[in-house]
Order: sequence, then C-alpha cells, then structure tokens
Amino acid sequence: GIYKECKDAIESLSLASYNIEIFRKDIFQQKFQSFEQIKYLLQREGWPDEKIKELLMTLGRNESVIAILKILFLKRLESSVEAFRISIRRLLNFQKKFLELLDKNKILNRKSYREFYLSQAEDEDEEDYSERLEEINPNEYEIEEIKERTKKDIEILENICNKLSEVSEEKDAKLQQLVETLQTLKNKKIVIFGYFKDTMRYVYNYIRQNEIVSKIGIDANKISIIDSGVSPYERKDRIIRFSPVSNRYPTIKGTDKEIQILISTDVLSEGQNLQDADTVINYDLPWNPIKIVQRIGRLDRLGSRYDFVNVYNFFPEDELESLLNLLKRLYEKLDAINRSVGLD
Repeated sequence: GIYKECKDAIESLSLASYNIEIFRKDIFQQKFQSFEQIKYLLQREGWPDEKIKELLMTLGRNESVIAILKILFLKRLESSVEAFRISIRRLLNFQKKFLELLDKNKILNRKSYREFYLSQAEDEDEEDYSERLEEINPNEYEIEEIKERTKKDIEILENICNKLSEVSEEKDAKLQQLVETLQTLKNKKIVIFGYFKDTMRYVYNYIRQNEIVSKIGIDANKISIIDSGVSPYERKDRIIRFSPVSNRYPTIKGTDKEIQILISTDVLSEGQNLQDADTVINYDLPWNPIKIVQRIGRLDRLGSRYDFVNVYNFFPEDELESLLNLLKRLYEKLDAINRSVGLD
C-alpha cells in the first residue's frame, strides 16, 4: 500500500510556497475558479492590460511548476524508493524553512524555486536557497492561509517520511528483484542503467555489500559506477576497464582491473563502445523512450562478438498503475494553464 499512500499524499499537497501570488488578498478573497475570472475582475478594477498579463503569466508559471514538481516526484518514486525518499526529505526541509522565514515576511522568488526544482530534476545536493528570499508586504497577502496550507503540507510530508523509513533495502521488492536477476546472470558482463543518480548510487551501494556480492558470485571490486559526480577522466578509465577489447585495451581483460558490472545514469554518453557486454538492465524507464534505444545501442554496435543483446526492463509495480490517472490529470492541468495563459 506504500505506493498508493505516496501517490495520494503528493496529489494532496498544495505547495503554497510555489504560488504565493495566488494568495494576494485582491485575488484570493474572490475565490476564483479560472484565470479568465481573474482577468475580468482586474480589468473591472482598472488594471492596465500589460500588468494583468504579467500577473497571469506569473500565476500560470507557478501553477505549472507545482504540477511539474508533482510529476517529477512520482517519476522518482517509480525509479526507486530511495530517490523518492531523498526528494521528500528535501521538500520537507524546504517547507519548514519557508514557514520559518514567512514570519520574517520573506517569500520565494522565481529564481529560488527554479533552483530548487533543478536540484530535484538533476539530483543536485541540497542547498539553502531560503536566505536569498525577497521581502513582502504582509498586508497584501493572506499570510495565515499560506501558513495553514504549508503546515498541512509539512504534516503530509512528515507522514510520508515515517512510512518510507519502514521500507528497508530488504523490503524493497524492486531492489531484491535486481539481485535475483543478477544471480541468474553469473559471469555475464552487464550494464545497469537508471535515470536518477540517487537511484543508481542506492543500487551500487547495496549490491557491493558482502552478503550480496556472495549471492551474485562477484567480487565487489568488479562493480563500478558512472554518474555526474565522476570526473570525465575517471569515466573514461571505467569504460575501458569494463569493455577493454572494444576500446583497444585487450591486456586488461581477465585481470583484477577489469569491471564486470557497470552501473550508470544517462551521463554515459552516446557513442561509447561497450560491446564487450551483451546484457543491459534498465532499472527504470526514462522520460524519453528513445533513451532506451540509445542505452541498448551502446552495446549493440559494430564490433560486438555476440549474436544477441539481452535487455531486461523494470516496469512499474502494479500499484503504480494508479499513478497514470494522476499523471493524466496533471498533464491536463498543465495543458489548461497553457491554453488559458499562453505559456509554452
């Protein structure tokens, strides 16, 4: 039931901190249902058309950011419990700091929440953007409403964190399925791909544990990882050690330096020669399905000595099927905002 609880929780978040302008007293008190209603009232109050357009664009962008963030959180949940857990912890800390600074009449500006969004999308380490927030006039906003909604979000996020703390690596069915799969692929040279750095580091750290490497029959030193935290020089070295023959370093093959399992995000660029391997595991499904083809293409290349490349795809849990309806509603919301406000 953990997936459904997480999905319901994400859907119920208001994330007021990402659309502070909707809580302007002259807008919020009218209980608007659409951007057209806001436009009509502001015109009636004598607002210039340019100023109305600017406000509607701001509201539209902010609502879009909220919808995109929710989609991103759900995508991280599909990738791994760990990636989702990290995002929820970051968001919880962010909301607590926001609430604390709201008492000092400071709010998020566009740059700050953009940076937070990018930190989620690109697996960046957590930073404190809150000290760079703009000051507001509390008399222009429904401050108590913002606080109440933020407190509710914090309560929801704390509840998710508590639930996720119960999901250990041993209880992570997806992770355990990977171990079972690797046990059937003993002596194979394997690339394991995933979209998020947090997910792949989680996988890497787990399967290198003594108990797990003994199960899959491999030395921990034969398992390596490539992600955005690995320097270009080190990436090249690990690629050569994983696929020495196709990269013209045949003397490494069969030595202690050779890597048997390579774990990687999509930072492993196209055009790399990994033909020494014949097995690729997609631990999650990327946003763009073409990336699946690109991942396989790093093994399925001229010079491969194999007749077949074996591909294993991890599809979402059955319980995650309910996410599709939520994703559909979020995309419909984005489309409605774009049509109403004129966003791209």
